[in-house]
Amino acid sequence: MHSPRLLIGFVVLAALLAGCAEPGIPESALTPAPTVSTTPQRTVAPAPKVPEAAAVILSLQGLTVVDGAGATMRSALFIDQDGMLALVSGLMGSTPLPTDLRKGGLVYEWQGVSLNLNFGSSFLYAERPDLDGLALLTTEGIHVGSSRADLAALSPFDIGHDEDGDGTSDWFGVEQQAEPNAQSLAYPGQPGTKYILVRLEGDTITKISAPSGDFYDI
Repeated sequence: MHSPRLLIGFVVLAALLAGCAEPGIPESALTPAPTVSTTPQRTVAPAPKVPEAAAVILSLQGLTVVDGAGATMRSALFIDQDGMLALVSGLMGSTPLPTDLRKGGLVYEWQGVSLNLNFGSSFLYAERPDLDGLALLTTEGIHVGSSRADLAALSPFDIGHDEDGDGTSDWFGVEQQAEPNAQSLAYPGQPGTKYILVRLEGDTITKISAPSGDFYDI
């Protein structure tokens, strides 16, 4: 039988040991913190949008391909025969074999479009409103299919030629420029005029060509 003093000693010792034990550590303190990467994230810039051709502008100087905002994408001057042939061929998708007209120069023909290389220049003729899907129009907006009213609003140069005999002129010049060193064929004694030539059938433009002028033998 144990002595009462011995039992009391065990109880006191157990209490002392319990008082000296470390308090419980929260489980969250034992869980390592997640590692945060300090490496900067690489941002990939979106690819720039490539402009698409929207129209071909015909002027007295040449052809200019523009995008939807009107910015020039490529162009060629009529006096640059090789450049003009390359541009029109590229737009039409092919380069046809030319017809040699001897003194009339070389003529390249596509459906509704032809290009004449002669006299150190090139001359475009179109009987369609587009070049393989791209609208073909003058800087003033005239194109095959425009009306006589559209034309009249621009005060065109009247060549004075009534092709169908109905009493109304059928050939006009737009975006005209005076050629003081040339003699007019339509109006003798007056200076020549350079222009983009348009032909009407009834009240609709059916053909457009440039460069042209009333001092050329047309």
